[in-house]
Amino acid sequence: MAGLQVVTPPIHEPVDLVEMKEFLRVTGSAEDRLISRLIVEAREQFDGRYAWFNRALITQTWKLSLDHFPLYCERPDVMWMRQFSIVVPLPPLQSVGSIQYVDGDGNLQTLDPSLYVVDTQSEPGEIAPAYGTIWPVTRWQPNAVTVVFTAGYGAATKVPEEIKVWMKQVVAYRYDNRSLLTQLPSSFYWLMADYKTIWSV
Repeated sequence: MAGLQVVTPPIHEPVDLVEMKEFLRVTGSAEDRLISRLIVEAREQFDGRYAWFNRALITQTWKLSLDHFPLYCERPDVMWMRQFSIVVPLPPLQSVGSIQYVDGDGNLQTLDPSLYVVDTQSEPGEIAPAYGTIWPVTRWQPNAVTVVFTAGYGAATKVPEEIKVWMKQVVAYRYDNRSLLTQLPSSFYWLMADYKTIWSV
């Protein structure tokens, strides 16, 4: 099993209130609260553990908990090193802050960064044992391994414009159809299907 917890959430939204109001052609402030809430709802379709797209937009830090390091080949179609890699959710992966594990004696250890390789180019990102090494043995218990990582494109200016335009369109749809308790049309999701990643706890 695996668990995922936010450590440091994003500090702002990819689309701010001012640019969203410009998109909606709203000049007054009477509906600022509503529009701000719709921005959050649109972002949550893309960003975070429960998002349909399962990505990270603005820089954020998460803790991934595993019962053990990868033990066997689950991906026979890839090179040996990646057969034992930890797949990190919520791409794009920026960096790995630490990997800690409970050893066979029940002591908490921090794995030396020289013993693993971080792949930030793949989506989702991966962590693999360094050349010539293997993952250490852990105690047989839940959440014996903890990975702290930073994900996201960076600041709002670094988020792909295509995603920000999609968010604005979602907000506009919700704003114009606020009286309807319906899901977004499926066309909204399939329009951006290339951004969807799959990871489950």
